Amino acid sequence: MQRIRTRLGHAALAAAVLFAGGCAGSTRIDPSPELLRGDWIGDAKIIVTWCEQDRVAVSLAIAPDGRVEGTIGDAKLRQAYLAWNRGALGRQLDIKSDYIVRGELEGALVAQEGIERDSVFLPFDTETRELGELVLVGGVATSGSKFGGRDEMILSASGLVLRRPPKTFAEGR
Repeated sequence: MQRIRTRLGHAALAAAVLFAGGCAGSTRIDPSPELLRGDWIGDAKIIVTWCEQDRVAVSLAIAPDGRVEGTIGDAKLRQAYLAWNRGALGRQLDIKSDYIVRGELEGALVAQEGIERDSVFLPFDTETRELGELVLVGGVATSGSKFGGRDEMILSASGLVLRRPPKTFAEGR
């Protein structure tokens, strides 16, 4: 009986190590997958009660080397990059999203309300919609604490949907 408990204990430990290794941290993508390169625009619904603004606009430009530029609300992205957000085991167990953009913020996130944060995280997956349109779906979370009110707390937004901007006639629509 003791031998069975020991084996089960070792199996549980091995599973925990595999799980943590497959899900912990993020590995920078370099270069970014072809399907993610380029410009993306959209917005997400702000879900914290202390922010009067109900949506946050997101604009991203993903470079071939994984660097990301753009804006989140009224703030500019700095030193941002695209990364894998989960490993094979995480995908198998459907934990986390496939991708994440991590970056610093410059300026107020919601200027009208004076809401500023140091960094932002945009976890997302790809999804194919009507007529084969590829969209990025996920959320927005900033740096901050889980408690403390509008000056310290994480600003969270859900239902992020990013699409490629429509081409103009001059761009060969």
